[in-house]
Amino acid sequence: MLYKFDKDGKEEWNRTIKPQFDEMESQSVAQDTKGNLYAFMLSYDGKRYRGGSERVVCYDKKGKLLWDKTLGAYTLMNNPIVSYIRPLQDGRIYLRGHTVKEKPVEGKEPVYRYWEGWLDSTGNLTQKAGDVIDWGKDEWQK
Repeated sequence: MLYKFDKDGKEEWNRTIKPQFDEMESQSVAQDTKGNLYAFMLSYDGKRYRGGSERVVCYDKKGKLLWDKTLGAYTLMNNPIVSYIRPLQDGRIYLRGHTVKEKPVEGKEPVYRYWEGWLDSTGNLTQKAGDVIDWGKDEWQK
């Protein structure tokens, strides 16, 4: 369920986000400069991939559903997992997380890469994958 409140805490509208597949895990809500609300969640489909996929549902400031999309496929490969979400002054939503670009060697853990994305109000995603993440570094052990 997604609620929108005015500056005084009065409810303006609420919407039920329809589930997809087996389960949903809410992550964050962001608002762009036009007042559109973006609800981020992981959606799980155990028949295709148990790791889930990033789903974003966008509503305009009046509560009209603009779009509902999945940022990756329900597979290990090319499936960004978002861990940081921030609205930008230009109206886009900035996303940061990790993804797997290469199929892992059998019996080995996958190699994760930094991932960045920029989502606009029409649902267009611009993305890039970066360097390999070394989970053994001290900065990841905190």
